[in-house]
This record gives sequence, structure tokens and C-alpha cells, in this order.
Amino acid sequence: LGGKDGKEALSEAHKDVELRILSIMRRPEVAECLKTADDWGFDPFQLNSTTDNRPLQVLAYHLLEQHGCLEALHLDSARLAVFLQEVEKGMPASNPYHNSIHVAHVVQNMHVCITKGGLGDYMGMVEVFAALLGAVMHDFEHMGLNNDILVKISHDWAIAYNDRAPNENHHTAAAFRLLQRPECDFMRNLSRPIHAHIRKLVIDMVMATDMGEHHRIVSLLKTDLLQRIQNMAEPPAAHHNGGGAA
Repeated sequence: LGGKDGKEALSEAHKDVELRILSIMRRPEVAECLKTADDWGFDPFQLNSTTDNRPLQVLAYHLLEQHGCLEALHLDSARLAVFLQEVEKGMPASNPYHNSIHVAHVVQNMHVCITKGGLGDYMGMVEVFAALLGAVMHDFEHMGLNNDILVKISHDWAIAYNDRAPNENHHTAAAFRLLQRPECDFMRNLSRPIHAHIRKLVIDMVMATDMGEHHRIVSLLKTDLLQRIQNMAEPPAAHHNGGGAA
């Protein structure tokens, strides 16, 4: 599409995708299901059945709006809708586990960790957005094979990433490549430093989902937690007044 007419047609196509998501969100049964997204008992399968198999698009849009990310970060909501649609297309229902229902559930869990798990106390708007975006991207185009299998069969992803977390590297690279498409570039209004910061946060979070990193990360968390507990248990240092030479 080129020229003014092409741009207008592209914009209308964006609006159609967003309007469909908004229309689905207004369905009474969907609205009721979305009300439970703030609780651990949320049922992603119910959301899937009430949204015409669009749980990720609807939930992610809803939560990003609920957290105020669209307005605060001046995100292009129409292009966001297209991006979410394309990510969901990359999560085929034929995959028995790594599908859009699973990803929607991970996005919801991240939301509850932020709002009820205490994470939100240490996060600003940019970090909240990055966390939700990372959850959206974290299994993009997953084939249902773990990293060990990909390495052993010399899959293209393993070759491309030198046998290092081929799944996680592909999820992030493919998702950010998707963001480079004009119709999906919903972060176009962000400054370069903020965009770069969000990209780094997302990459770090998605790469941390590599199960090969699990024990290392848990060990770091344990060490940090034990140090915090020790610091809380130690009595405050005594302060001495006077008695010494000036």
C-alpha cells in the first residue's frame, strides 16, 4: 500500500481488528469472565470458549488498558490489536500445551503477581508494561519441543542460536521482528531510550523462562532472600555519644 489512500486503508484495517476485540469484550459472558482475571481462580479455558478462541488478544488488551499502559505510554491501540492478533495466530491450537490458552494464562498470572503478589510495589508503568508484554511474547511460535530436543536434532533454531536456549531466543527474536511490521508497531510513539529499556527487560524475562536457567535463578533468589532475612534479624548498630577525642 502506498500513498495517502494506502495509509488510510491500512488504518481502517487496524480499526477493524481493534473494534472486533472491543466488541467481544462487551459480551456479557466475556465481561463476567474478565472480572475474574484479578484472581488466582481465573479460568482461561472459559475465556477461550467465550471469545471465539481469542483469549490472548482479549485478555492482553483488557489488562494493558486496565493498568493504564495504553494512555500513559501513548501506545497505538489499533496496532496493538493487530500485534496481539498476529501473536495469537503464532500459537496454534494444534499445540496441546504451548497454545494461546496457555499464554493467556501466563499473562493473567503475571497480572496477579503484580497486583496481589507484591511485585507492583517495586514496578513503575514501564516495568508493568514490559512484564505483561514479555508474558505475551514468551512462547511465540513454540513448536512443542524443548531445547534439548531442538539441539539433538540440529534444528534450524539450534543452529541459528549456537545451541543456547533456541526456543527462548526464537520467541523473542520472532516477536520483536513482528513489531517491526508497520501494522504491528504499536510502540512507535515511545522514545528510543524507553523502547530500548523495554526491549531489554522483555528479553531478560523471556530468556529466564529457559528451564536450563531454573536452578541458577532459584539459587540467586534464595541467596537474596536469606540476606534480607538476616539483615532484618540483625540489631541496629549502637550509636555512642561523646567520650572520644575530637
